[in-house]
Amino acid sequence: MNRWRKLLLLSVSISIIVIIAIMLLTIDADSVKYLAKISPAFIISAFFLHLLSLLAISLKLKVLTRSIGYHVRMKRALEITFASGFLAAITPSQVGGEPLRIKMLAEETGGGNATAVVFGERVMDVIFFVAAVPVILVLFGGMGIMKNPMGYIIGGAIFIVLIWLIIWMGVIRPHIMKALVKKILLSIKRFSKEKDKVEKTLSKIEDEIDNFSSSFKQMVRKKAYFTSAILLTALLWILDFSIPSILLMGFGLPPIWVYSIFAQILITLIALIPISPGASGVYEISILGFYSPYIPRAIIGVFILQWRLATYYFNLIAGGLVSINVIKKYGNDENGD
Repeated sequence: MNRWRKLLLLSVSISIIVIIAIMLLTIDADSVKYLAKISPAFIISAFFLHLLSLLAISLKLKVLTRSIGYHVRMKRALEITFASGFLAAITPSQVGGEPLRIKMLAEETGGGNATAVVFGERVMDVIFFVAAVPVILVLFGGMGIMKNPMGYIIGGAIFIVLIWLIIWMGVIRPHIMKALVKKILLSIKRFSKEKDKVEKTLSKIEDEIDNFSSSFKQMVRKKAYFTSAILLTALLWILDFSIPSILLMGFGLPPIWVYSIFAQILITLIALIPISPGASGVYEISILGFYSPYIPRAIIGVFILQWRLATYYFNLIAGGLVSINVIKKYGNDENGD
C-alpha cells in the first residue's frame, strides 16, 4: 500500500469514527421524526451546489490562465480541479492539492506561469476571506466560541503579511527572491558532487521566478479577467457555504444563510491546522461546535454526515474516479510508495 492509499484510509477512518461517535451521542427518540421529514430533493441539491462550486473553480483557473495568454480546455481545467481536490482531501492542511495543481497546469503554461496562476487563486481567496472579517467579528465577537477573537485577528494578520511578503519578493522585487534562492543553492553547491546540475537548477529557478513575476503582473493588469476571477471566487465559496442551509431545509428546518456562510469561513481557517489528513475529524468537530446551537440535537450527527457526503466524500469519490491515472502519474513519480 503506497503513501496515498495510507493517507486515504487514515483520512476516511478518522472522519467515519468521529461521525459515528457524534451520532451515537446525539441520536434519540426525536431522530426518527426528523429523519422521516428528509426530502431527497434537498440532498440532491446539496451535491449539485458542490458540483457547481467545482465548476466555478475550474472556470476561474481557465480565466486566470487565459489572462496570461494561455488557453486551457475546460475538460483539462476540470481534471486539474478534481485531481487536486482529491489530494487536498487526504493531506494535512489540505496542502497536497496545490503542488499537484501547479504541476499539472505547468504542462500547459510552464512552471513559473502555473505558480503565478495558482498563487493568484489563493490571493483571491484571501481577499474574499479578509473582506468577511468585519462581519465575522460582529457575528461571533460576543459568542462563547469567540470570547477572545484576538487570536483569530493575530493569526489572520500573520497570514496576510506572509502573502504580501511573497507578492513583494516574487512579483514586485523578484531580484530579492532570486538572490535568496541563489544564496541557498550556492550553499548546497559547496557540498554537492554535481555542481553543474546545481548551476542548471539555479538558472531554471531564476527563469521561473521571472515568469512568475511577469505573469502575476499581467493577470492584475487584465482587469476584465481579474474581476471575473474575483467574482468566481465569491461565487464558488457562496455555493459551497450554502450547502448547510439547503440540508436544513431538507429536514423541514429554517435555513441560516448569513450565519452559515461566515461560520464556514472560520471552519475553513480552523481546518488549515495540520492535525489530520484532509482535516478529517477537525471539520466534523468544528461543524458540531458551530451548528449545535441552531440544530436539534437529534439530527446533528445525520446533518454532519450529509454535509460531508456532499463535499468531502464527493471530492474523494469523484476525484478518484475522474483522475486515478493522474494521481498515479504525479503522486507516485514525486513521492514514491
